[in-house]
Amino acid sequence: MGKKNLIVNQMLERKENFADFINGTVYGGSQVLRADMLESQSCHNGVIYEENGVRRALERDADIRMRADMGTYSLIWTNETQSRVHYAMPVRVMLQDALEYVKQVQDLEKKHKESGEELREDEFLSGIQKGDRILPVITTVLYCGTEWDGSKSLQEMFAIDRQDESLKILERYLPEYRIHVVDVSQIEDMQVFKSCLQHIFSMIKYNTDKKNCMST
Repeated sequence: MGKKNLIVNQMLERKENFADFINGTVYGGSQVLRADMLESQSCHNGVIYEENGVRRALERDADIRMRADMGTYSLIWTNETQSRVHYAMPVRVMLQDALEYVKQVQDLEKKHKESGEELREDEFLSGIQKGDRILPVITTVLYCGTEWDGSKSLQEMFAIDRQDESLKILERYLPEYRIHVVDVSQIEDMQVFKSCLQHIFSMIKYNTDKKNCMST
């Protein structure tokens, strides 16, 4: 992790700053999320799987992960901070989010086992009950470099010819996974941030703009 990423992540670890980040980037500056609605979560997720008789671990670490109690519902906010473009970011984020969903399902399964609840035949297959629900995960990618030129969705990474007529039949079957890139260099109104992030992002954008001017 670069120095810039470390500084930004240390800022975002503070709940009031993370709430300000979400309010500024997702809610357009409206003060929807508060620090007291957030609960820090482990940034580490992983699963154990077996391949050719060998047990292996698939693990991923997020930069920031918070659980938010929004009143009538809860969700998981996750952020990845990048100072350079990651050209496989849609796949990376998709895998990371999937591991969070797997963890939630495993936690439900564990709860049922520990409580001694009997599952119906169909429920036994998954280990969870029909009425069980998991929390949605929203991941932002905070980009602190020059303008993001990478893919912002899984389909943008596919090696397909959009002009091929036969592909139109398959369009509704093609999977999609979009990522939400917050490109600091493209933020026009820094006033949407009410915390120190306003100054931090302004400095990052100024330095980025300055480098762009010097390179032209």
